Amino acid sequence: MQSIDSSMEHELREHLAGQPCAFCDDGRLTAGTYKGNTAMLCTNCGTPTVQLW
Repeated sequence: MQSIDSSMEHELREHLAGQPCAFCDDGRLTAGTYKGNTAMLCTNCGTPTVQLW
């Protein structure tokens, strides 16, 4: 697993924000926290698509 610096993390979050959820039809990705990790979560179903730690 490769570690990324904070600027890469920010760029990844910016790129994914607003993208459609892969797990439901109605959600979009937004930054949040999942099990204590920074994550991109679905606004509708809450499923994490990406976790960063």
